[in-house]
Amino acid sequence: MLAPMRRRLREKVQMMVSIARYARQASPTYRASTVALLARAVPICRKHQFTGEEAFRLGLFDPNLRTDDVNRYCSRKRMTKIQRSLNPPSLAPWLRNKAIFYRFCLAQSIPVPALYALGFGRTQAWTYRGEIPADTEEWVAFIERDLPAEFVVKPIEAAFGQDVRLFRRQNGRFTDPGGQELTAAAVWQCLRDCYRGGFLIQSRLYNHPRLVELTAVEYLQTVRLTTLVGADQQAHVIHSHAKLITGSNVTDNFHGGLSGNLQARVDLHNGRLIRPVTASANVPGYVLLHQHPNTGRDIQGFQLPLWDQARALVCQAAVQFLPVRTIGWDVALTPTGPVIVEGNIWWDPSNQHQNLDTVLQAIRVLYPSLP
Repeated sequence: MLAPMRRRLREKVQMMVSIARYARQASPTYRASTVALLARAVPICRKHQFTGEEAFRLGLFDPNLRTDDVNRYCSRKRMTKIQRSLNPPSLAPWLRNKAIFYRFCLAQSIPVPALYALGFGRTQAWTYRGEIPADTEEWVAFIERDLPAEFVVKPIEAAFGQDVRLFRRQNGRFTDPGGQELTAAAVWQCLRDCYRGGFLIQSRLYNHPRLVELTAVEYLQTVRLTTLVGADQQAHVIHSHAKLITGSNVTDNFHGGLSGNLQARVDLHNGRLIRPVTASANVPGYVLLHQHPNTGRDIQGFQLPLWDQARALVCQAAVQFLPVRTIGWDVALTPTGPVIVEGNIWWDPSNQHQNLDTVLQAIRVLYPSLP
């Protein structure tokens, strides 16, 4: 009995220390005393279950922020509690483990990138030809003989675009986005040494020409569509946003805005982009950015290509993954149609879009008994 009490007390003390640290950091920004910001932030963090860092990054220390504004955000802790009520935690590997996820999607004829190989060690492997490369010589032969001119390598389990590599075949060698040239043997050494937990090799996907016109970016940019399947087994899209690359970045990872990329919410009714945001350079939180910095083209009001098809695709896929009830899908809009790149069982609350109140309301409509 004493152990849980001590744990709760320790958590409360840690929370207060965290809030106080960020209140002190926020004091010069908002020109308010640390004590005043602490008095403001503590009730918000307690009520909404934000950590001190979450509240600071979202700009919730701002004395001018209204209660209605705060209600548009949701803490990771609160969202995880809701998700765990909807999704069996034991089924998390079904989506998190890309080997399981892609093999299941292929079996269910769900459009995903072509899968060429899986590797988990020297003898634990699979290729689309049914072979099992067992040593360096066989892997090098497979890379040279069976892989296309461009292919993507990913770790079996990772998030936020970590360790994703694009290789191109040129003049008998392979180059990565940094321009480094590798032999097939060097590519295999990279796979063996850099992906200790396993890797997969899949086809490269290309952006729809309309997205290229908007961003002037060749690397893949996806659209997040979050689905919720009701008790009637019907799937609904409750949120969507486009992930747009800027500058010289090679992945569309937002990383809370720290990557420099931007995102724009998608109007669920018509597939047009609204409220494009990026991280603020001066104060915590996010700022609107109506033109893409690479091209100067308007993001606000941009019509996503293939919106209806993408929405239909994730709704069909969501039902196949029952009893998992809510999934955050990353969908590539390609010249030949929408393709599912990932499914996220523990999707992050998209606080940068300031619409978590409507997302939570959509969840409550279908599941009124949830916390």
